[in-house]
Amino acid sequence: MTINPNVIGATQAYQALQTICPKPARRPTASDTSYDLLSDWAYLDPVNSVYELYTLVNIELLSGGVKQATWQLTASSSGGIVTIDGDTGSVTGSVVNLHGGTTGFTFVATDATTLTMQGTSGTPQWASRAVSFVAVVNTGYFISAASVIATLPAAPANGSKVEFIMQFASTFTIQANTGQSINIGPALSSVAGTAVSTAKGDSVGFVFDIATSTWWAYAAPEGSWSTT
Repeated sequence: MTINPNVIGATQAYQALQTICPKPARRPTASDTSYDLLSDWAYLDPVNSVYELYTLVNIELLSGGVKQATWQLTASSSGGIVTIDGDTGSVTGSVVNLHGGTTGFTFVATDATTLTMQGTSGTPQWASRAVSFVAVVNTGYFISAASVIATLPAAPANGSKVEFIMQFASTFTIQANTGQSINIGPALSSVAGTAVSTAKGDSVGFVFDIATSTWWAYAAPEGSWSTT
């Protein structure tokens, strides 16, 4: 659902969304995992009367069965002070506060008043996966079951990273997304191709180069990987 606070006003936008899908009167955090993906969360800054709309874009299952939510800022009212919690978001405002950002920040000014922020560097967060999944940028994965397929992110920023470690002696497939390729050492996959390993303990880390639409192995991979 889209509610434009710059058209109907910050207070009215907040009240409209709270009527449809009420949430606590605060910004969402990584512990707010009891909602469906693409759920919306509205927040109204009581001091600056700035409306913020967040969308739940991912829920990670961490070690010990702990869940971690990723809420992305998707809309805000212009003017005043705007705050972003997390690693990604875009806002329009005169002053921008940045909270969180576990993976580092890249700032891109798209016009005179707009600032785009995206985490692209730093130490990846780690999660375990026992079924096929779509990887999230700047995240490392322990592959803990057989026949898992990891699909690489569809629209990564330049310099985004993804890492994998095999904990199971079975076929593990890394699937490039549409228009992407995978490069490990001298071997380059086809477009939307794959990299495959079958041995426990094999590992590889990739960094994305937007100019070539390729995920490059940025450190010597462990084990034997085949690309197709």
